[in-house]
Amino acid sequence: MTTNSENLSYPHDHQPAPWGVTDPISYGFKRIFSRTWHMWIGLSLIFIVALIALIVAMITTLSVPLDVDNPSALTGGQIAALVVFYGVLFVVSIYLTALYYKAALRETHGQEQTWGNVFKVVPIGRALLAFIVVLGFMLVVYAIFALVIFLASLVSSWLIALVGILALIAFIPVAIILSFVQVYIIDGYGVGDALSATRRDVMREFWKILASLLLLTLIGYAITIVTLGLGLAAYIPLASLVTVYIYRKISGGNVVPLSS
Repeated sequence: MTTNSENLSYPHDHQPAPWGVTDPISYGFKRIFSRTWHMWIGLSLIFIVALIALIVAMITTLSVPLDVDNPSALTGGQIAALVVFYGVLFVVSIYLTALYYKAALRETHGQEQTWGNVFKVVPIGRALLAFIVVLGFMLVVYAIFALVIFLASLVSSWLIALVGILALIAFIPVAIILSFVQVYIIDGYGVGDALSATRRDVMREFWKILASLLLLTLIGYAITIVTLGLGLAAYIPLASLVTVYIYRKISGGNVVPLSS
């Protein structure tokens, strides 16, 4: 297994540490609303405001008068603006993934995150690698799904519905495994080791992980609806902390407690 300086303290003996379904969420809320709450929520607000500004700029660019001879066509400048917009959006999403997961990994490792250290050593390269791996597997999964649906359509229309339902059920563990692969890779695992370890660790405690993630999703919807969207500033880091907490437990590590 490829390791870095931070996960050397964890032997990864592949024996999961004990944890309850609500423990990751409880931990996440405690860390977000600790004395460094302004850092966790402030990070989200910075990037939410930046994203809104980027979208407004994009809409403004696309709303300028188009070619009068061909109103439905985009100008060269607008096409370039779209390319830049999606390029920036991609880079920001990769950076955010690396930043939040690395911050959560350090936090669970006993290193309290502050404005002074949260931006240090952000593993953008590993986050990009994780994205490529997940994207590649998702494309393979979609291709297999399309092939199975096509073959089912050659037999009977009712078989399409049955296969579709079974495929959706089968996709749930695949989606969870792929979501945790990112954390394993960002924490220093090689691609092969990450895929193998994630499959083993997730499937070993699948139902507990599923229950915890479902609870997290319900809480996320509730926070977002009740606060008219403002709760996203807390939910984004909460999701990262919950995921990394589960990762620490199922991979045989532990979560180092921090004072409030």
